[in-house]
Amino acid sequence: MSAFSPQALQREQSLAELDVLGDFSMAWLVRTLRLPAAESHTNLALALCVFLMGLLSVALIWQAQIIANQRDAIRFLETLKFGG
Repeated sequence: MSAFSPQALQREQSLAELDVLGDFSMAWLVRTLRLPAAESHTNLALALCVFLMGLLSVALIWQAQIIANQRDAIRFLETLKFGG
């Protein structure tokens, strides 16, 4: 088997990935991520992303209301300080 065979290159890549991860106990992660995702897993991931995007949009609206309230408080303090 030559040094440039696909199996040898894949083995070297796996070892390099484990060196980057820093621990041989992370080998399961490398093996798991190499497997193709089933359609049900893809649908589940998509549904989770949609749910999280909804939560993030609610959080963004909540933060916008807080910022608006702070702006009103700053204007009130400016009128007290500068008599505007």
